[in-house]
Amino acid sequence: MIELIVKRLNKSKEANEIVVATSNRPENKILINHLKKIKTKIFCGKEADVLDRFYRAAIKFKADVIVRITSDCPIVDAGLVDSFIKKFKTEKTEYLSNCLPPTFPDGLDIEVFSFDLLKKVAKKAKAKHQDGVLISYIKDNLDKVNKINIKWPKKKLNRYRLCVDEEMDLILIRKIFEYFSPNIYFNWKQIIKFAKKNKKLFKK
Repeated sequence: MIELIVKRLNKSKEANEIVVATSNRPENKILINHLKKIKTKIFCGKEADVLDRFYRAAIKFKADVIVRITSDCPIVDAGLVDSFIKKFKTEKTEYLSNCLPPTFPDGLDIEVFSFDLLKKVAKKAKAKHQDGVLISYIKDNLDKVNKINIKWPKKKLNRYRLCVDEEMDLILIRKIFEYFSPNIYFNWKQIIKFAKKNKKLFKK
């Protein structure tokens, strides 16, 4: 599933590098070895501290703009990611996402943020001896961050669940990939069209 995410993100025209920021637990050796075979860049950090992992990965790869995609989102859309990166650069903001509040389907979550913001949050979290991710800080400090939230302008689409957290999610995602096979680069709007024609598959 992570390989699919990497392949789909490699279609991005705005992202310079794709990095899998995983943990240094022994169980991840299988994943790490596989990522090396497919020539994917890797960073290994603390299992429990996702924020620190992001921060150190950004330092290692000298990132000035970071896009966060979680590993439970195999239908991440590179075109959508590119549009978010462009808006982030044009608006010159610190943080841009479609998560506050979410109006896109769960599984299309995208966060774009500056290295400066990441550094500031990482230092504050470290000072408080807290582990966590960036969005937690953003939610708790809404008035302190220059941010933009992207909303889907028409009818809300967050009723669709396109992430993989449970077995039923995996079954649905497999059916989506089977439908579009052998093409693995279908976009999110094509998925929504498929969902509207197959409503029973997408019932929560």
